[in-house]
Amino acid sequence: MTRSLLLILTLLLPLVACGQDVLPNSNKPTVAEVKSAQEVVARAQANPIALAFGGYAFIEIDVTVKYKWYPVTGGIGELDQEVLPKGTVYKGFLVGKGDTAFKFTVVPKSDKDRVKITGTKEGPVTLLRIGPTIDDEPVAYHFMVGTQPPPPIIVVPPVKPDDPVVPVVEKLGFVTMSINEWAKLPASVKKHSVALADNYEAVAAQLAANSSMTIDAALALLTDKNRSTIGSDRAAMLPWFQAWASMADKLGASGKLTTPADHIAAFNETAIGLKRAR
Repeated sequence: MTRSLLLILTLLLPLVACGQDVLPNSNKPTVAEVKSAQEVVARAQANPIALAFGGYAFIEIDVTVKYKWYPVTGGIGELDQEVLPKGTVYKGFLVGKGDTAFKFTVVPKSDKDRVKITGTKEGPVTLLRIGPTIDDEPVAYHFMVGTQPPPPIIVVPPVKPDDPVVPVVEKLGFVTMSINEWAKLPASVKKHSVALADNYEAVAAQLAANSSMTIDAALALLTDKNRSTIGSDRAAMLPWFQAWASMADKLGASGKLTTPADHIAAFNETAIGLKRAR
């Protein structure tokens, strides 16, 4: 998409949500402007930009040129916009252009201001740009906001009848926390549960076997192992690690998670929870 489109969205999207046939605080296009733009609008409408309900696109901002922007009447779709200042990193569950499902997406920072546009109502939306001089060709953009993709389906494997169910007596609560917080993560990162459980068990075993190993050293080792395991999925999994750290801080402040033995129990409980998480 062009920078011109960003200007359209920056100036018009709040108005689009109110109705495409109304443009408060602005002159309507002249008869000559509309006549010159009819062919351009027709071409744009013949080649719509597909955008799912909830789908998004990022566009750079360029507000230095004084164009006029008009919503074309008759459209029933709507768009929303969110301005992201330069240097901003965006994280969230998004549907990319051409995608059919939501996924956790990290959009890296840019050295330019951007706008995130999102389809918020099904139907066509046409926006028209009129240049500041007679030599500027009119430009039109036509979006076709489609239906909302279904949420991701998380398949929970059935428990085999012969699988032993071993009751767990929790001392610190990390089994329950691990299971509950893991359920909130996107399906794309669930593959890491067993490998992370192995990390917690391995560090617990090292801490138990080495009396000279400090708690800080054990946590640093665990962090290195976990980073290596999850790789580029770190951002998507950050909420789970934050929940673990928050619980550990509260237990530490209450005196329940202070000794190496306490941390060994916490690591082993976490491993059990991760192995049972779905």
